Amino acid sequence: MATKYSVDILRRTIELLLERYPELKEDEDLKADMLEGSTDFEETMEKLLRRTQDSIYLAKACQDAERDIHDRRKRFEKRVEFGREMMKRLMETADVRKLEFPTATLSLMNTPPQVVILNEYEIPDDFMRIKKEPNKVLLKEMLEKMDVRGATLSNGGTALVIRGA
Repeated sequence: MATKYSVDILRRTIELLLERYPELKEDEDLKADMLEGSTDFEETMEKLLRRTQDSIYLAKACQDAERDIHDRRKRFEKRVEFGREMMKRLMETADVRKLEFPTATLSLMNTPPQVVILNEYEIPDDFMRIKKEPNKVLLKEMLEKMDVRGATLSNGGTALVIRGA
């Protein structure tokens, strides 16, 4: 595997090549030949690519496992909900308010009234919460034309595209 040390050495070697031979910046074929002949650039890149692809596959496997565990947790939560409702109904049917066991005590208690939403579109705005968040699409359009207090455009950058991963 490409270690940080070998990557740092490779980076410095490439920087020195480009300093000594500035014409490499203009001639892609010559640059490719020099990188191949003078460094282990391609081997290092291939090792880094394999490591990155492995991490992509492992991240996907973790995502699948998380989804499976989430689904399993939901099934257990449904069992809890079902069990609680069954115990409540049986105690109500038997008119028993309290049952004691060595591991737990079951009690029926009265709960306060709860709000039930029948149609949220009919509820007046005074009773609604509004989530405030920046509209980045609109901000970008405006920042391209003028300054907007509290926001700015980044300088952009570069991104690596890996096809086939």
